[in-house]
Amino acid sequence: MDVLTPARQALQRIRAGEQTPQDFLFAPVIGADGAQSDSHEQARFRLLLALQCDLQDGDEALLAALTQAEIERHRMEAFQGLYPALSLAVALLARYQNIQHLPLMIDAKRANFDTHCGLDVQCLLSSGIEASYAALAQLDADYREAFTDYLGATAQQCKISQAELDKWRERQARRYPAQLRFAGLEQEIDFLLDLGETEAAKAAIARWQSSVFTETEQGWQALYSFQRSVGDTEAMIAAQQALLAYAQSPRDRASRLLDLGQLYLSQPDLPALLGCITELQAMQPEFKQWRKLGLGRFIAELYADYVLAAGPSDQSREVSRWAQSLVSGMNQLHWNLLEKLVRLHEQGGDARSADKYRLLLYKEQQEMKALGL
Repeated sequence: MDVLTPARQALQRIRAGEQTPQDFLFAPVIGADGAQSDSHEQARFRLLLALQCDLQDGDEALLAALTQAEIERHRMEAFQGLYPALSLAVALLARYQNIQHLPLMIDAKRANFDTHCGLDVQCLLSSGIEASYAALAQLDADYREAFTDYLGATAQQCKISQAELDKWRERQARRYPAQLRFAGLEQEIDFLLDLGETEAAKAAIARWQSSVFTETEQGWQALYSFQRSVGDTEAMIAAQQALLAYAQSPRDRASRLLDLGQLYLSQPDLPALLGCITELQAMQPEFKQWRKLGLGRFIAELYADYVLAAGPSDQSREVSRWAQSLVSGMNQLHWNLLEKLVRLHEQGGDARSADKYRLLLYKEQQEMKALGL
């Protein structure tokens, strides 16, 4: 079955008045970890794709509501971002060239920092340059200021020419055709991942690996990226092991070993993790410089992770000593590392050191609290 079949069917029901759009609008929920998300984002993206394939004159109000929902989602996102659903919604809504949608376009452009930087500014002119500037008088001052900041004070000063606007419309038509087409398996995989179709994406990755993949650094990196997207840890480990051979500098190799070590920790495969740690420790002459960088902290965290996972043993005590040596002289220990150092010393029965790092952790927490973080 076409992955969009349910969305196409829902679109037909909405058009017939048999279903409301409510199941596709912004619906914030708070997860067990306290993070906020939109429970309808995947369903809405699928409905937008169904609209792309069969956009009709009567869909304008529905599309405006879906665009508003995407704006609200982008405003909520803790890590900002410009997601495909908003770009698609704006591109489809622009085809109606309705000046009433200008405030919505402005809101989309300034939904967050990434939309401010990345969403095409031409969407503000979707009704035409002259018409858009003429409509400014009817908008609130906040909207007028945002529009002119993006494009210029008058139609004559507009940063986008008519020729550029026409080319943008042509690009949007090619980018969002009525019939979905993929330039290659990589694009199909990305599409399936955006839809949350993990099993279909895995099948496409397998096809890509058998027909396109080459055993080069670029090939292994692409495979690793795909497998990370579908959460295949064993395949990620195999890719990282292959990528180690391409690491030329000590820093590059250390970064690869860190990534590989974290994967072994997630299994958990403690003997393999210890192998990564032992190789990292052999790079000790580099530690003086790495202490000043995030790399040194991440290595120390991996050492602590091993000690905490392995429990008391001669080997874990040795790794604990390595961690303590690496940490000495570090100026920035950061919250995560401090928490692990407290637990590491508690496990080793060193109450004095545990208290020292607990105090540093408390100070770090207070500083973050003062910053509102």
